[in-house]
Amino acid sequence: MVTHRKQSESETKPDPLSFSNLQGNEQQFIAKYPFESFDAIPKDTSGLNYPDYTELNFILPNGYDESFIEIVNVDGMILLEHLGKGAFCIDPRRWHRIKQYIANGTVVYPEASNKFAVLDGRHRTLLLMQIYNRRIIPVLVEKCHWDSFMVEAKRRNAL
Repeated sequence: MVTHRKQSESETKPDPLSFSNLQGNEQQFIAKYPFESFDAIPKDTSGLNYPDYTELNFILPNGYDESFIEIVNVDGMILLEHLGKGAFCIDPRRWHRIKQYIANGTVVYPEASNKFAVLDGRHRTLLLMQIYNRRIIPVLVEKCHWDSFMVEAKRRNAL
């Protein structure tokens, strides 16, 4: 059974050349694409128009209260280091959906853990870095984890 699943994933892996032009209406199963590095992820060719980075509206994820969080700008590549090459294993449909959100000018803050790691928002982090050619991105950190997060961020030279 596991072998069958691996075969179906390899058969449905998106072509890297069409990956960046996915239109988002594909209904069949598409496996995550395991890119070797950030630079190996194809640049966007979907035709979407993105607002200037300074015009993006960053919003809190559902369930967060502003009084319990902090926002800090960090080096996204360092934030993703704990995932190894898994950071670049991309779900093409999610990738396209997030590109559409960014094109519409709204981005949910990526969430970071107290161990200086991305908790939720890997695709958002990668897309912000790729589309806007920047490594520094804003992330949400719960205030109860702020001190340990900042110690680790400074230790890793990620600020």
